[in-house]
Amino acid sequence: MEYKIDQEEILTTRAKVKTGSYALVPPLGPVTNRIPEMVSCSVYILAAKELGADFVQYLVYAEPGCGTNQVFAGEEGIEVFVFVLEGNVKLSCGKNTYEAQAHDYLSAPPGVGVEFINHSEKTVKLLLQTRRYIFLDGVEAPPVLFGKGDQVKPEKCDGKDNNVIRELIPDKLSYDIQMSIITFYPGASHTFLECHFQEHGLYCLEGSASYMLSDTWTL
Repeated sequence: MEYKIDQEEILTTRAKVKTGSYALVPPLGPVTNRIPEMVSCSVYILAAKELGADFVQYLVYAEPGCGTNQVFAGEEGIEVFVFVLEGNVKLSCGKNTYEAQAHDYLSAPPGVGVEFINHSEKTVKLLLQTRRYIFLDGVEAPPVLFGKGDQVKPEKCDGKDNNVIRELIPDKLSYDIQMSIITFYPGASHTFLECHFQEHGLYCLEGSASYMLSDTWTL
């Protein structure tokens, strides 16, 4: 992401990388990556195996007329989740096509992949996440899932009115991921410090807060 500085300034960053533990990636810092399936887009990698994660998270900017030039994440066993951050975009998954807008999302089954194209006159901003699907004996992989995050019913998180969660993925064994939109109103917090086996990939949609990463409170 481009930014200008006084040449006499010493560069600093809020970024913190503790390989195998966590990586904090602020808006200023990531550099563009050339992804073969999205050569016309600006792509920033926010999480990857090299940082200790078992998933890859991409931030993608697609200008008008731009998008994928071939199926993305269609390799055998790879699942992909797409969340529209800004703009209007056409999403395709197999034979399914959707006209999506901000906060719409798509979950593609393993081995199918996704395609997208920006037919609008404004820049589209997407969050993509890929990982290797964990197959479960006797359970079929899930079908294509498309939804609208703003229409998902919010539920109390930790039993508190000022902390609500919208679960985007059905609570079924066929899904091996959880995707949520969590809203913390002013003064809200979790009721305990979480300690668990599962990995977290967090993208802040708006606002600011303190977050416990490993054993350190981080702004």
